[in-house]
Amino acid sequence: MPGFVMLSGVAILLPLSVQNSTLAIYDAEALAIFTFGISWLVKGRALEPLARAAAVARILGRRQGAGSTSAPEEPVP
Repeated sequence: MPGFVMLSGVAILLPLSVQNSTLAIYDAEALAIFTFGISWLVKGRALEPLARAAAVARILGRRQGAGSTSAPEEPVP
């Protein structure tokens, strides 16, 4: 996030013709806000229920309840 803030500061130093033709300042600020939002969700653990969803577990190749502490099953001969 600080990198995007610095990038918007550098974008201010560009000539006005370049600033008007591109939206570099707004793009950098939007990316900074987006990264802040993601970090807020991660820190607040708001994404954990999503990670436990059955569809996401299937995509990641995990079984539902794979994180349980039960003893592993013995192989069948």
